[in-house]
Amino acid sequence: MDGTIEEMYKLKEGSPAIGYGANGYDCGAFAGQYPYVISGRPRFMPYIYEANIPNTPTEGKLNITLKIKTQNE
Repeated sequence: MDGTIEEMYKLKEGSPAIGYGANGYDCGAFAGQYPYVISGRPRFMPYIYEANIPNTPTEGKLNITLKIKTQNE
């Protein structure tokens, strides 16, 4: 029961879920190809950081502008 609420969901040392996932990854949100990052965003996963969505269409079209980022670290 140490750390933040997010950190409490990490596997404990000696857990049977360590290495038990697909391709030998640990089971749980903190492992795998796109692991959860505490208070952050997973690497390589795009996310919308700004959206401009008008209330009414213009000339029968709804022009939506999205700005999307990804962490390429």
